[in-house]
Amino acid sequence: MTGMPDPQAILERMETAPPADRDEVLDVVIGLGATVVACSRFAVIAARPVVGLALRPPFVPYAYSPQASLDAAARIGQRVRAQMGPLLDRVVPPVAAAVIDRVDINAVVARTDIEAVVTQVDLNAIAHRVLDELDLPDIIRESSGSLASESVVGIRMQGIAADERVNQIVDKLLLRRNGRKPTPRPAPAGPGFDHDAQ
Repeated sequence: MTGMPDPQAILERMETAPPADRDEVLDVVIGLGATVVACSRFAVIAARPVVGLALRPPFVPYAYSPQASLDAAARIGQRVRAQMGPLLDRVVPPVAAAVIDRVDINAVVARTDIEAVVTQVDLNAIAHRVLDELDLPDIIRESSGSLASESVVGIRMQGIAADERVNQIVDKLLLRRNGRKPTPRPAPAGPGFDHDAQ
């Protein structure tokens, strides 16, 4: 067939063609494809009553109608598809891996509009989801509780130190030689308190 163009030659010409020419060829191919799809949809809509009548002719039992043959073929196809599943599970992953190995990821990323991708992400929903996952009231309760207990212990320690200082001043004013013994300090409770620092 000398009248048919060689697909390999067409692909080679497309690879060496300038980008504008390639885009024009792609536009023509896509336009033709869209036209074929539109025409086929119209043909299906127009032919539906005729096809329905041909598949289920009146006064013909279902077992002898073309619809019965199509239904039988569909059942056979379902069985074959069920048997093909394991085969496809073995064949498709290596083929997909080979295709992915041939793809230049850097070129794909370079052509990707990152800003458009980011604008598609609903950051508000993600933030709400993260906040829903966190138990903020419990975290605040724990942190404020430990802060409050540390503050109370600190104030008590300062009060004890002030009492001891006042006692020392009073003892000096009253000329007491053996002053009162200092009040024992309570051992503060709580994680992270260093007893040796006192």
